[in-house]
Amino acid sequence: MRSSSILLVFTVACVSRAEKPPAAPGPPELAWKTMSRDQRMTYMEKVVVPEMKPLFVAIDPKRFADFGCRTCHGASFDDKTFEMPNPALLKLPATPAGMIPLARDKGPWLDAMTTRIKPKMARLLGLAEYDVDHPQPDAFGCHGCHRVE
Repeated sequence: MRSSSILLVFTVACVSRAEKPPAAPGPPELAWKTMSRDQRMTYMEKVVVPEMKPLFVAIDPKRFADFGCRTCHGASFDDKTFEMPNPALLKLPATPAGMIPLARDKGPWLDAMTTRIKPKMARLLGLAEYDVDHPQPDAFGCHGCHRVE
């Protein structure tokens, strides 16, 4: 009798320590490109926005206090097309040389985008992160959100 009580307590303790299931089905269990529109909307609302908001708030707490779908999708949030890349976001230079002034003028932003935001978004979408030295057609990079000049 006592050993079954110990087993029950141990089992409950292990289950309570287990990772919580995701708030909505998505990558890697369900590939982004195979998800329906409704699944994508739910995943973005329940998983992507809550995971990405702290990264943006860390850059600028006031500007991103109301972080949500519109932050990245802009006007396409309002018309429900969710167009990406978003034409209203900063357009990126097409060449490495063009990135030099951007790095000088927006260094902290560029650092946050390349070291925290882009890798997290790639992971959340279940995609490889774009690597300029080893480009893959379906990899997620800056061009996933920003247009290139």
